[in-house]
Amino acid sequence: RHNNSQVTRLLKENCVIPERYKKYGPDASKEAFGIRWQCPWGKHTPANFKYNHTAPKNENMNKDDCLPIVTVRNPFDWMPSMCRHPYTARWARRESGKSGELCPHLVQSDTPKKALVGVEVKLAEKWLHYDSLAHLWNEWYAKYYKEATFPFLIVRFEDLTFRQFETTKIICECAGGYVKPLSSFKYIINSAKQGPGHGKEEDRTGMVKAWIKYGKPYDMKAGFSEADWKASKELLSKDFFDKLGYRYPQSG
Repeated sequence: RHNNSQVTRLLKENCVIPERYKKYGPDASKEAFGIRWQCPWGKHTPANFKYNHTAPKNENMNKDDCLPIVTVRNPFDWMPSMCRHPYTARWARRESGKSGELCPHLVQSDTPKKALVGVEVKLAEKWLHYDSLAHLWNEWYAKYYKEATFPFLIVRFEDLTFRQFETTKIICECAGGYVKPLSSFKYIINSAKQGPGHGKEEDRTGMVKAWIKYGKPYDMKAGFSEADWKASKELLSKDFFDKLGYRYPQSG
């Protein structure tokens, strides 16, 4: 998932689940109110690990009582972001004869058949292998939208950035809650690492800056090398990409 903390903060600040509020009272924690920062099987754990992996301190939780809100980002933004902050993912990003790191480095361009650059990533305390960074994006989400037999929501990061009120309202109501009125809605500015906004002038300015940051047009071919650009068009799941309404960057 991408930026899971942002959707958590938006829901914790704005979503009310009446049954939980009635049961625990106004002074309870946000978690008691039913808004959890992760499901019991873990924040980034693939969906197929739901019943055989449990995050610490979640041993007594009923996993079927948690509705996962899965955030996704356009892969042409997500892959460069992973190059900057790879977390537990590891893959080769250098080639002989070329200076600096290559991003996203989907294929080894100095080999005749453009061999895939495999990715190792630690998820659910296990090292998992993916054939490339594009395969990681494809396969992680496919465990939900193709294979999951339990309820879930997939939400675009772009909607959490540009349509916070509308998107939060849909998610909250889907879970049986209601969102505070627009006049008292608390926006999350730029990222969940910053405090919630509440309509103040500086917060409105912060939202505009976030829109400018994330609304910039892509560089030609996403700024990828020719080999990576061709590989991304071939490797990324066109079905999922199209379902999300994403568009490819211009190629010339």
